[in-house]
Amino acid sequence: MGRSFGASPIFIILTIMAQKNVFPILLDGVRQVVTATTDTWNGDASEMRVDSTSTIAVGSGTVPGTLLNIACNTNDDVVINISPDPYGSNNFNGITLTNKGDHATLMWTGSSWLILTSSAGGTAVA
Repeated sequence: MGRSFGASPIFIILTIMAQKNVFPILLDGVRQVVTATTDTWNGDASEMRVDSTSTIAVGSGTVPGTLLNIACNTNDDVVINISPDPYGSNNFNGITLTNKGDHATLMWTGSSWLILTSSAGGTAVA
């Protein structure tokens, strides 16, 4: 006769890991398409496509691990302002995408955004 744990051992292990780690999460909202000169991340989608010169405000996330990919679909500047500042120094709180195909990927840690990757003009900048 087997002993019953009440919950599967895998569930218990994942619960313990989740208390000490942040797992990446893709939000299932519809891709946010930006055509305005200023816009704010809606908090529902993990994808933003920017189709014109724009300044994007990315505020706090709600779920630790939330991924956000912002892709430039224009050859005009796309300025991304990140708040709160990822590194607390106001030196890395903005990314400028300059060419079609440039992108930035961020992850919400629960207290700030971590810049995972970015490329601008074909060169990695973070």
